[in-house]
Amino acid sequence: MARHSDWDTLAQSLHAARIEGYLRETPAPEDMPQAIAECYYVQDRAIALWDEPPRAWKLGAPALAAQQGAGLTQPFSGPVLPGMLLASPAELDVTGFACHMFEPEIAITLGEDIEGPIDAATARAAIASFHPAIELINFRSKDGRARGAKGMITDLGANGALVLGDPIPDPADDYWAMVLDVRINGATIANRTPPPPETDIPSLLAWFSGHITARGYTLRSGDVITTGSQAGLLPYAPGDLIEADFGPAGLASVQC
Repeated sequence: MARHSDWDTLAQSLHAARIEGYLRETPAPEDMPQAIAECYYVQDRAIALWDEPPRAWKLGAPALAAQQGAGLTQPFSGPVLPGMLLASPAELDVTGFACHMFEPEIAITLGEDIEGPIDAATARAAIASFHPAIELINFRSKDGRARGAKGMITDLGANGALVLGDPIPDPADDYWAMVLDVRINGATIANRTPPPPETDIPSLLAWFSGHITARGYTLRSGDVITTGSQAGLLPYAPGDLIEADFGPAGLASVQC
């Protein structure tokens, strides 16, 4: 049976791979955490190896269908590491990424600290701004996707970078009616998938407040949280220009 010392070693290995920019061999299933709590233990130990706590986070699998497909009972989370929160329009060298996938998303910036669980109404009041965003997925193992949701949680939520657009001019109270045109090199590849009710952003923030503060973190004013894909998981190639165009709500773009 694996011990915490085994997971500490795994966290150190994942941290070193991200710092030094190399890809690890894909670990055997028996060398990976099998319990969600152990996955977050590794993630937290890896986060602790950085000089300061994250100022940006991702939520994955906010929709029930995505959770069921991944064998989860709730969303999952991961940090956006230092230097990986980029202002749109952004440029990013992705040649060392283990995979080339992205998600067009809506992110929020907090306007106040959150130190414990809050409800959806309090969460809505805590949001300072909404933003168009693009999350670039990455692992530190050569075939990290083969390890499923638990592998993603363990490997820092599988976040490679988060590109943040300008604040949406009007608050996203019309969230359900937002349009989206996802383009690669100017050609449309996807539109918005109709969002299910459980992806309501204040409700997701309410869930996240309990999840993340139970792990010992405090969310601070100015922190950024991105809230899951609005059009699924999409492929790109190094050299592509990716655009997530939310029409009146703004644009996020990254040249890879």
